[in-house]
Amino acid sequence: MNLGRIIKRNAALFPDKIAYMSETRQISFRSFNERVNRLYNALRARGLNQGDRVAVLSYTRPEYMEVFGVAEKGGLITVPINWRLKGDELAYQFNDSGAKALIVQSPFLETVNEIRDRIPVEHYFCIDGDAENMAGYEEVLDESSPAEPDVNIKPDDTVYIIYTSGTTGQPNGAMITHRGQWECSRSMAIEVPVRRIEKHLEGMMLFHIGPRSFLFPVFHRGCTNYLVERFDPRRFLEIIQEEKITTTELVPTQIAMILDLPDHEKFDTSSLHTIFYAAMAMPVALLKRSIERFGKIFVQGFGQTETGPLICCFCREYHNPYGDPKEINRLASCGQPAIDVDVRIIDEQGTDLGAHEIGEILAKHAWTMKGYWNKPELTRQTIEDGWVHTGDMGYMDEDGFLFIVDRKKDMIISGGENIYPREIEEILYTHPAVREAAVIGIPNQKWGESVKAFIALRKGEDVSEEDIIDFCKDKLAGYKKPKVVEFMDELPKTGSGKIYKKLLRDKHWKGVGRKIVAD
Repeated sequence: MNLGRIIKRNAALFPDKIAYMSETRQISFRSFNERVNRLYNALRARGLNQGDRVAVLSYTRPEYMEVFGVAEKGGLITVPINWRLKGDELAYQFNDSGAKALIVQSPFLETVNEIRDRIPVEHYFCIDGDAENMAGYEEVLDESSPAEPDVNIKPDDTVYIIYTSGTTGQPNGAMITHRGQWECSRSMAIEVPVRRIEKHLEGMMLFHIGPRSFLFPVFHRGCTNYLVERFDPRRFLEIIQEEKITTTELVPTQIAMILDLPDHEKFDTSSLHTIFYAAMAMPVALLKRSIERFGKIFVQGFGQTETGPLICCFCREYHNPYGDPKEINRLASCGQPAIDVDVRIIDEQGTDLGAHEIGEILAKHAWTMKGYWNKPELTRQTIEDGWVHTGDMGYMDEDGFLFIVDRKKDMIISGGENIYPREIEEILYTHPAVREAAVIGIPNQKWGESVKAFIALRKGEDVSEEDIIDFCKDKLAGYKKPKVVEFMDELPKTGSGKIYKKLLRDKHWKGVGRKIVAD
């Protein structure tokens, strides 16, 4: 069982059908298989062997899927890198993964060149344009052999390392396996379901694990995936209309951006039968607007990078904002455990809790990550007897619907991006005027949550909100920077002397309702 067999199978069964398309190109299943082979053989010729890491830093393009393909067919390990990260953040992931090769798009060349002497990458390939001291991606493929890889891939071999922020402030690389992604794809194909005739439009960014929830089942069924380089709500609607798209995957923020277009109703989206959303909860008010515009075609997925990702699926038949009180209440859930997923709610002693009792959410299934790359102790803390401790607090009702009510971890989700306060706080504490700092997520109508920093200054210091935000500008990705800064004489403390974040959060979240969203 390895993912590469599916690439080869599709090339044999649907050779001339379009596998991936974008604004600028179309690639058939036969061509995709050949291009993956050529990239693999180019990497082998440069000394990369099975298990070596290949990083990709790019917007969403068909070439991105080819980099995944060399891991799926050739036994390499693909490391997708978040293009929003800054120099030091990028350098950490390159060094931690030990990536030997990098496939990079031209908009990120300047950033890569700034850290080039600090990372282990030996071979660079530029997807588009000419780049000094880098090979041209297309030229490399043209010169390389299309021969099939001759490797022995085992089901539990790592195929991707996908970084997810850690509570210590450093990202953790989740090791995702061939078996895991095959099983997750199978479960999703049944839950949605995915048909042979689908034409899928992907709106999420490929450095997340989330898009694999839908991209892979569509590919595995021999269907076409349309990839957009950067999300633009108007162009997204145009593509749906022009290409007769049947399924799409978005975060709720993107759906809201579409509905905020004054002329969104003029576009013909009648071909759509599924809008899959994830990474954030869908506010009920937005869900009502969405159903009025598109119909009852919404499906929610909930999961985490560590869980590969799917845990729960909130199916379209339950999306009823006009039902009875029980149906309306369910809209705040993230659905029921997906096929082949077990979920438990436990207390601090590890005892299983009953319906409506709040505890930590645990999940167990065949597509859980193998562990964190180079972090065995953290792996042991996160996975016990096959159960992933999600760090989220919630409960299940008597019908098996999972409700998330709070975070054991302090994660913030803004526009579908995971943000951990500790990382930002570490930066804030390096400012010479800052005595104490705490970071929380506060409600944001557009992004779900935005970052707010509470700061107590050293005596005699005078610093403005703008100064603090500017200080973070070159040290953190833009979506991680505080959007609001509040200065206090003293941050509230618990009896043990820890900063009491609950008091800081409560004044912002009181009366707002559910303040947690899916990973």
